[in-house]
Amino acid sequence: MWKLYKYLFFKLYRLAVKMNMDTTPEYTAFVSVVALVFMNILSIDGILKLAGMRPGFLDGLSTPSVVVLIISLGVPQYFLLVHNRKYEKIAKEFDNESLTRARTGAALVLFYVILSLFSIFFFGAQAHV
Repeated sequence: MWKLYKYLFFKLYRLAVKMNMDTTPEYTAFVSVVALVFMNILSIDGILKLAGMRPGFLDGLSTPSVVVLIISLGVPQYFLLVHNRKYEKIAKEFDNESLTRARTGAALVLFYVILSLFSIFFFGAQAHV
């Protein structure tokens, strides 16, 4: 699972690197991963609410509480992905992948991002109606 997580970060990092205007692609990828994890948590909460298993841990969160939640998700991810230039080690780990694997990986990451966006809007909206 950790390798998949690093691969997701790697693909988002490489995309940010290719966007030549981005001077800090490691932070762009980091913020993207944190946002995706946060969206997935909200989606899971929405799915559980729709299934009748209302956990209630995200019900009625205030804005400061949401900020604290995002920060608490981001801090460990920062140390896992960015701190002490760990993103360079992650990039080296996946840099030598074949063209076929790179394209397949890019398609899977794109699918995951689209699925995450869809699920937050569908399940999150449905759960709060």
